[in-house]
Amino acid sequence: MTPIFEVKSQRDGCNHGAGQRLDFAAIKAASVGSIESLIRRWLPAGYRRGDEWVAVNPTRGDKKAGSFSISLRSGVWSDFATGESGGDMIDLYSYLNGVTLLEAAKAVDNILGVSRTPRTAKIHALPLAKPISAVMSPLDTLRDPAGFPARTLPDHEGKPRFEKAGEEGPPHHNDEARRHVYTVGTTGVRIKIIRRNHAGALNWYRVTCADGVTGWQLRKPSGYREAPFVGVSDGFDRNPFDPSQSDNALYWTEGEKDADTLRSRGALAFTFGGVGDGLPSGCEEYVRGRDVIVVADNDQPGCDHAEKKAALAVLVAKSVRVIHFPELPPKGDVTDWIQRDGTLGALEKIVAETPVYTPAIMANVARNSIKATPYAWTDPATIPRRDFIYGRHLIRKFVSATIAPGGVGKSSLIVTESLAMVSGKPLLGVQPACRLRVWLWNLEDPHEEIVRHVQATAQHFALCPRDIEGYLFVDSGRDQRLVITLTDRSGTTILEPIVDALVAELVARGIDHIVVDPFVSSHDAPENDNGAMDRIVKAWGRVAQSANCSIELVHHSRKSSAGEAETTAESARGGKALTDGCRSVRVLNRMSKAEGETAGVDVPRSYFRVFVDKGNLAPPAETSDWYHLKSIDIGNQKDGYGDSVGVVVPWQWPDLMADVTVSDLRAVQAAVSKGCYRAHPQARDWAGHALAEVLRLDLKKPKDKRKASHLLKVWLASGALKKQVDKDDRGNDRPFIIVGEWANA
Repeated sequence: MTPIFEVKSQRDGCNHGAGQRLDFAAIKAASVGSIESLIRRWLPAGYRRGDEWVAVNPTRGDKKAGSFSISLRSGVWSDFATGESGGDMIDLYSYLNGVTLLEAAKAVDNILGVSRTPRTAKIHALPLAKPISAVMSPLDTLRDPAGFPARTLPDHEGKPRFEKAGEEGPPHHNDEARRHVYTVGTTGVRIKIIRRNHAGALNWYRVTCADGVTGWQLRKPSGYREAPFVGVSDGFDRNPFDPSQSDNALYWTEGEKDADTLRSRGALAFTFGGVGDGLPSGCEEYVRGRDVIVVADNDQPGCDHAEKKAALAVLVAKSVRVIHFPELPPKGDVTDWIQRDGTLGALEKIVAETPVYTPAIMANVARNSIKATPYAWTDPATIPRRDFIYGRHLIRKFVSATIAPGGVGKSSLIVTESLAMVSGKPLLGVQPACRLRVWLWNLEDPHEEIVRHVQATAQHFALCPRDIEGYLFVDSGRDQRLVITLTDRSGTTILEPIVDALVAELVARGIDHIVVDPFVSSHDAPENDNGAMDRIVKAWGRVAQSANCSIELVHHSRKSSAGEAETTAESARGGKALTDGCRSVRVLNRMSKAEGETAGVDVPRSYFRVFVDKGNLAPPAETSDWYHLKSIDIGNQKDGYGDSVGVVVPWQWPDLMADVTVSDLRAVQAAVSKGCYRAHPQARDWAGHALAEVLRLDLKKPKDKRKASHLLKVWLASGALKKQVDKDDRGNDRPFIIVGEWANA
């Protein structure tokens, strides 16, 4: 058979050298946006029918189009006449040309130019809309279905074939080797029948006729959503996707037989079928947050298929390992390995010794691609200004950081600033240039806690839905992890597919600013590894550059050393490369007890100040930006008090001299000159009493007493008053306050 598209050789410009691994996930993602153009190229004699492309199957003696169709939305294809199917364009090319998946991936890559396209161009070329998932959610597979898809109306040839039957499925035939029942809950929804003598497989799907009769048809019905094969035979077997099993290792096998084999040994295993079944869109959701072991068959298609699964899993799983069995004969699988006296314990030992999977990131860099660029003189007037999007801290295309000890209020500050940006209102005194789209990704708190903070802040500042909706995006790390590194014994690697996916989503949503809170949860590298921190912060810089947005990394400070009173940029936990790599670094400091006394604040712990500290020079307290963490009841309790949430509001450091005039000073000097006043505030004849009488302060009130102390301190420092040691009425030496240089009238 003549290939529909010839695989290019090295001379043709393809850079796939011997042994080079392909980024299947990137090629598959790129092909989703080019499904129709690829199909028209490969099957030009076909025609469009709704969202499907119908064509004659060139791999067999098919004379009339009808049984062979490809979804133009997802790339899923099937031939109901033979039961053969696949999940994407790579599968389809492999099937049409009779080549391996690796060769097919190379061919699709050559057509689309994925490996030859700069990363940013590749990302912008991806479809902006997320494809509709072709799979059920994992939790939905734990419950019996409420019904079955409608039966497909048969054509003039009576296809698809239909058998009226219940849970037992279609009748057995002599060529049947075995059957595997795909279940949802405990109900069979699909039966895959493996035929003898390599005659292929038949897939039967449970459907309901218009008259309510249920049965099985030999074609995937419209609206069918894939569920994995788990081999659960009754309610007492452990379902791999039950939340109670989330901490246990999960094996992803190539076929149903292997899943049954591992399940019978006590392991958790699943599959969406073999190489020919493809991988349905969204299948990676079944391994989100799990320790996944991909088990490969010992042949090239099996290895390629395992690589594809691992590339998808690594985007969402906790860890991924790929297990090969090179000691087996060609096409050998884990079942063959078990039958050769292998045990689950021995397999687990192999898993433990296998390195964590690292995706193959293609780097098409030629030897002479690094070149020095001559500098061209530029008129300064034509250089764009730095694009500050909020104050002087957040800059488009740059990474900024916020450093603070735990519990000061940094996350609450971030929420208030985010709502200021999305609403375009100066909630904290900073006027955004315009309304901005903000992605708030809190990697610690559950989603409902983030919602409490957002709604409490909106309530305090009297914001309404139109101030927020469409501009604010919120995610919790408990629902959607964000880890851009993979660290093992060989070091820390940036997970470029995750970085690329993040950039694609930022671009698709038009997001101007993203908050990662806390930074430590976005990577798995040792914090004190400066080399790793340098790579990570530069990766975030590439995200900011590629997505044309600003990035805020919220980070904890280390425990204070002896003698340290201030949190500075140097106080950031871990390697210094993080703060060095950020364009702007600001720090938060809680109000000290002494500052509280000076400012006349009774509960100083609820106040904090913020200053940009790239140069590690802390400004005086009275010139910092101060904020108050105010408690807001969000009213989510009908009877009594609801949840109390801390909301950050602006606060001004009080100017205790604001209402004091020169005349007031002269009056105080006159009063002091007529008496004998002590310097110590505990003395009965303290100078503060004379000051309070003149300025009408009540020293029984803490605020007034603090003001009196502050004014005396200021005037002593200026020389308007001065201390002098003299004898008290008992003949002891005591410091007294007398008039210094008289104030001018």
